[in-house]
Amino acid sequence: EIVLPLAEAAKALTKLDQSEPTHLKRARDRVVGVLLAELTNRDRSNTIGDYQILKSQGSFGRAQLFQAEHTMTGEIVQLRCYPRSGWGAGNDPTIFLRREVDALSSLADLDRTWRYFGIFEEPDRDWLVIPLIPPSDGRNLVGSIAEQDPAREGGVVPDELAAGVIADSFEGLNAIHDAGLVHRVLTPDRIWLGRAMRVRFSDFYISKIEGNETVFAWAEDE
Repeated sequence: EIVLPLAEAAKALTKLDQSEPTHLKRARDRVVGVLLAELTNRDRSNTIGDYQILKSQGSFGRAQLFQAEHTMTGEIVQLRCYPRSGWGAGNDPTIFLRREVDALSSLADLDRTWRYFGIFEEPDRDWLVIPLIPPSDGRNLVGSIAEQDPAREGGVVPDELAAGVIADSFEGLNAIHDAGLVHRVLTPDRIWLGRAMRVRFSDFYISKIEGNETVFAWAEDE
């Protein structure tokens, strides 16, 4: 076991990488980066929790969306950031956030939506944040059409492939309904295709759940 002052840790890890390169080098590089950032009091205005902001992805409802990278693991996520205040008297935003996370956990296990991480607080911005892991092997229908992937001879998807995607879409929607949700805002940019044409769905912001409630308070119950 080696015990070093924090000020020497980054230099020591770099030396280890140079003398004994291993499959852990990428993780070590990130550890070194974090240590150096902390030691030099880097401006953290471009970070949210343990994530480095890569770009803004706009907003939806009351959520601000960001593509971000975990500073230690390098994992790319979408951060969905909600204000803690302004939800109306007696409305606790954590209730709505947990409602969505709980409702979608079973769908993620079935590989029908993005994987959700736990909620964390960002006190500097007074936000509640949910990290989501988008599918690494997929693109939404908008991207699929723009990239002509899968290939479309004469602009048309082969009948057998199209039939398989449609059938899997209905199976996915049945899984959503069996979980007690109705999506309500399905559009081409919220339907995702994996490389094996596995259909997934995203953006369950105003889904209706059991009890005829919506996931979030800003959406009307109809």
